[in-house]
Amino acid sequence: MMLSRKDTATITWSEWVPDGDVFWLTVRTGITGERAFRVLGSDKENLGLNHRSERGVRFAPNNVIVVGDLHTVPVISAEVDASILSGVFFNLGYIDDGLTDLCGPLAFARIVDYNCSGYEAGDRERATLERALSALLSAGTSAAREEITRAGYPTFRTPSPCGPAWGDPCVREVNARRA
Repeated sequence: MMLSRKDTATITWSEWVPDGDVFWLTVRTGITGERAFRVLGSDKENLGLNHRSERGVRFAPNNVIVVGDLHTVPVISAEVDASILSGVFFNLGYIDDGLTDLCGPLAFARIVDYNCSGYEAGDRERATLERALSALLSAGTSAAREEITRAGYPTFRTPSPCGPAWGDPCVREVNARRA
């Protein structure tokens, strides 16, 4: 059964583990079993400071977090972009946050400008984006590009300069168990 990034998890083990010159605050939770997650890195000189930091304290044994807190640096993949207007485009794809095997992939679909600010598009553009997202989820990036092209928008392969984070409203867990 897939977990959701919004599921709660109790920290069962937490330890600073050395790896070369870096120490990693590594944790396990009851819901994720024996798998360990690196949640905070530190050099030796700042180890005490990082241990007492808000993030370090949050990952102490018996504390409750959400599974999404165990993520790694998000990497955008399978991105599709399409121009709507000059400087405004569709941007959709997948995000790998290191939790895909536990929680399923993250997909995103948004309409942004070149500064990655949201753009209030019309009904036609929003409907096209929804159809493209459905195509992406069911058949992949080629199908999403075809859906966008069919609606009359040119696609391109230049990735967006900034991507969304898993908590952004445009991001959806694809296969997660729904609470």
